[in-house]
This record gives sequence, C-alpha cells and structure tokens, in this order.
Amino acid sequence: MLPVSRELSSYIDYTLKEKKQSIWIAQREGRAKDGFDKTNPGLLKMFGMAAEGNLLDHLISLNITPVSLAYELDPCDSFKVAELLKKSVGEEYIKEKGEDEMNMIMGIQGEKGNIHVQYGTPINEKIKQFSDIKNRNELLKNIAEVIDREIYKNYHLWNSNYVAYDLLNSSTKYVEQYDENGKEKFMDYMAMKLSDFSGDKKAENIFLQMYANPVINAEGVK
Repeated sequence: MLPVSRELSSYIDYTLKEKKQSIWIAQREGRAKDGFDKTNPGLLKMFGMAAEGNLLDHLISLNITPVSLAYELDPCDSFKVAELLKKSVGEEYIKEKGEDEMNMIMGIQGEKGNIHVQYGTPINEKIKQFSDIKNRNELLKNIAEVIDREIYKNYHLWNSNYVAYDLLNSSTKYVEQYDENGKEKFMDYMAMKLSDFSGDKKAENIFLQMYANPVINAEGVK
C-alpha cells in the first residue's frame, strides 16, 4: 500500500501543478452510513507523501477547496438501517454475496431527489494558523477539522433533513423550513423505506438520525 500511496500522491501533485488540472477526491472511503461525514486525516497524509519539504507548505500548495454534495434522499438508507441496527446491539453484520455491488448500483441509479453541489473557497489562509504544530498527526487532524467545518457550513439542507431533525427531537424548531406538506411527504417516504422494520422504534430513530445529522453538523459551525 505504501508505494501505491506514494505514486498516487505524486500523480495528484503532478496533475495539479504541471497539468494545471483539478482533482476531485472523496473525503473518506465511501459515504458515512449515519449521515455524519468526516474527513479521514489519512487522506491528507497520503497527499503529503509527495512533499519534499514542509508538510503544511505542501498542503497549502495543493489549494485544497472543500465541496459539499447534498442529496435530498439517500437511495441506500434502508440498507444502512439494517446494518446499523445490528451494530447498535453489538452484533456483527455479515453482508450477503453481491450486497456491495447491489448497494453501489442502487447508489447510482436510486432515487436521490434534489441534489446540490456547493463549492467552497480554498482553506489555505485557515490552515496557516497551524504552522507551530510540530506533531504530524495533530497537524493533519486539525486540517481535517477545518475541511469538515467548511463542508458542514456549505451543506445544503433539504426538507428531509429539517423534518427528520424535528421528528427525532420532538420539536418544531425548523418547521418554517419545511416544503409544502413536507412533513407528511417525508413521513410517507420513511414508512415506505422502513416497511421491513414496521413498528421498530430503534430502526426509525436510526433512519431519522441519518437525515438529521447534517442539520446537527451545520448547527455546530454557526
């Protein structure tokens, strides 16, 4: 893995600086199952393998720009509930043969509702403040947190997120953000997707948390 990571790091550096082309790269392997996406510092460590000098200077030279990608609906939400239910009681979730492939196909072809892409601004000025941090892992952790805050700040929240938050917390905090008949539409959607978990309050809470977490993340950066 080490030589492969070094090669990828060098290729990214070459593409950005020599070819003058952008690189689009996920913040971690796969999307979080609970809607709580976080940047993997290991990804930044891979970027730094091409550094010839100071790691922070190298990361600044890459001009990292966070991009927030928000789906109104997650086509794989009910699949994720099944896995998270098992894990919530300490049981191992064993995937069936072909399950990963089925999830990937559903993730591409399934219903997503509206989709919003929001480009942020380069984080260069924000991460210059970490110049005194000597510990490499601590530096990368801090930079990852900056990326997360930018993504959460720019993440477009949909009716599904606001309704899920209020249902989860038995509140009306975001009722003014709902679409027309937005609560009813989302509850009908949830009932359909959780038809295999009828009456299971734990499954319902996991489902709601999945959609509510982007709201919670956004509240944390206000």
